[in-house]
Amino acid sequence: MSLADPALYDAILQRHSTRRYDPAPLDASQLDAAVALAREARPLVADNDVGWHLVERVEEQDVAAFLGRYGRLIALPHMLVPHVMSGEHALLDLGFRSEQVAVYLERMGIATCFLGALTDEPRVARRFGLDEGARIGAALVLGRDPDAAGRRAVNALFRRAAGGTGRLPLEQLCYDQDGRPATPPARWESLFEAARWAPSARNAQPWRFQLVGATLGMPAARVCTVRQHRRYGGMQDYRWFDVGACLANLHLAAQAEGRWLEIDLSQSGREVALGDEAYDIAASVRYAAAAWPALA
Repeated sequence: MSLADPALYDAILQRHSTRRYDPAPLDASQLDAAVALAREARPLVADNDVGWHLVERVEEQDVAAFLGRYGRLIALPHMLVPHVMSGEHALLDLGFRSEQVAVYLERMGIATCFLGALTDEPRVARRFGLDEGARIGAALVLGRDPDAAGRRAVNALFRRAAGGTGRLPLEQLCYDQDGRPATPPARWESLFEAARWAPSARNAQPWRFQLVGATLGMPAARVCTVRQHRRYGGMQDYRWFDVGACLANLHLAAQAEGRWLEIDLSQSGREVALGDEAYDIAASVRYAAAAWPALA
């Protein structure tokens, strides 16, 4: 695999959810950079007016808005709360933008984790003064990782190794055009490998990849989501936020190759049969004929 930006691809593989943070806060310049990254993230739906609320000093009540009384036992440094009032594919778009921010922060040496808000989005919105009815999906916690030394290199090495634990292997995630299990071709392997390491609520990993040949002469695939997953329980909407994060890793992996990935949502929500189960299409993706705009 030839990479135009190997550091970006490494950041995708290195990123993990940090649960314990150094008590020292981030510098103001780092927080400013995080907000700038959020505002500049590639959108899935350009018309969605996504806002980002920065919590510079997280209080017990802030965490409790997400986790209830258990949140009072957890100390977190800073938080970015995405929100959108209306628009198409809101949770998919929020997951897509948030994961881009998380990967770029990883590249800067800033640790992150997601705090899911779907248990009670209205409570979270009230806590941070957001408009009633705002979609949030999850907040992005950020701070200093006390165990950063050596951890990033170990993560990247582990995730590059075949058979890494904690994630479904590609052989269980890929299907051919007829919905039969398939081995991913070399053209997609690096992108799918990056995508399978996307974060998901309760490690549900709701994504599946269907190879659909070529569109306008370029390799194409569908990214699909399970319809029901036992790990989500009564919060099945997390699948859309999580698949959005998966799409972000695909986009960033293509960018690391110096390529642009076109993402089409026109079939989103349409049912497709993969193996013996029904899935929903989240998006169709294909390599663009041109290179990444910044590198062209």
